Amino acid sequence: IPTELANLVKLTYADFGHNYFVGQFWPELVNMGSYQQRLNYLYMNDNLLTGRIPEAISTLAGLYALYVSNNYFTGPLPSNIGNMSSLFVLWAQSNQFTGPIPESFSRLSKLTELFLDYNNFSGPVTNVFNHTLQKLLSDINLSNNLFTGLLPAEVFNLDALVSFTAISNCFSGSLPIEICNAKRLTYLSLDGINTASACRSLIFPSIPQLKAYSRTSNMEGGIPMCVYNLSKLQSLHLSGNGLQYSFPKDFAISPSLTDLSLSNNLITGTIPDVIQTREWVNLDLSYNRLRGTLRTNFAAYSPASALNLEVNHLSGNVPTSLRHTRNISILNGNFFACDYTTRYPLPLFDPQYNIYTCGSNSFDASMLVWFTCLFGFLVLLMLVFASIRYYDVIQRQPCVDATRSF
Repeated sequence: IPTELANLVKLTYADFGHNYFVGQFWPELVNMGSYQQRLNYLYMNDNLLTGRIPEAISTLAGLYALYVSNNYFTGPLPSNIGNMSSLFVLWAQSNQFTGPIPESFSRLSKLTELFLDYNNFSGPVTNVFNHTLQKLLSDINLSNNLFTGLLPAEVFNLDALVSFTAISNCFSGSLPIEICNAKRLTYLSLDGINTASACRSLIFPSIPQLKAYSRTSNMEGGIPMCVYNLSKLQSLHLSGNGLQYSFPKDFAISPSLTDLSLSNNLITGTIPDVIQTREWVNLDLSYNRLRGTLRTNFAAYSPASALNLEVNHLSGNVPTSLRHTRNISILNGNFFACDYTTRYPLPLFDPQYNIYTCGSNSFDASMLVWFTCLFGFLVLLMLVFASIRYYDVIQRQPCVDATRSF
């Protein structure tokens, strides 16, 4: 970036985005910071810039929006970034930033958007948000980092919060009940919040080609039921967290919620009627431990909707309402009944339709009895075999004359 441009002291808008600029963060501009009080918008995103964001950036007191995403910046964010009192947008995603989020962020009273995803930030997210001061903060993305500790409860006390995303981190503990305080929350995505590379271990470390891994810890408990009834919530994603709970028989779901993804958890019990009888844009309860049958009045799905219930313990008949559903995956890993000849009423567009082996709603119980009998028979067979061997060994031993003198 030409150094002479920093001398434009009346500059209000500078857009260098989507180019191939190299070097560090425009050091000449920072050095002229005390003279650059009119600069409101600075776009440096999508370039090849490197190095650290200098501490002196806080002298750009008039800056409204700072876009530094999609570069190669490293190191921590400036500790005094909270001095940029006019800042309302910070896009810093897709870099190589490290360290914790500076606590001075809590002083950014005009901040509305904060995107820090796809970096290497670490440490707990504490004292970063302040609901009494940050009345405008609506969109936050902390995904694909290495954050640890508890999920920050304070973020859900932000009055204006609309979207919060923290996919793939190393958070622990339970989901905070404060989520239910976010009355304007529309989008909540917390998939795999403890599955980042730093908090998982390979199951087969000697075979790196196998990507199988285990988490060092699962999230505790389940989902606060009040979350489902947030009046503006449209999308709720909590997949891959090892959450352990069962749906209650009766609970309320907000009419606004149309996208629900809870796959790869440890959810047990049956699927409540309130979930089965409403049409979703996306419903994904796959890879859990759900059992029971599907209701005959299971909601029909439009061609644009998606349903995924695979790899559970579901059984019985597939509702005819799902026969022609386009985006569906429910057969794999379940035990649904069907006609062996016509394959009715299996869903025609399920990937397993042509190779599925028909089961029944009695499959679980019958298989349990069968395996129990088989196990008992094998144990009995082993005992009989061991007894025969023991008797044979005894018969082969030579007799010893107890009266013989040595």
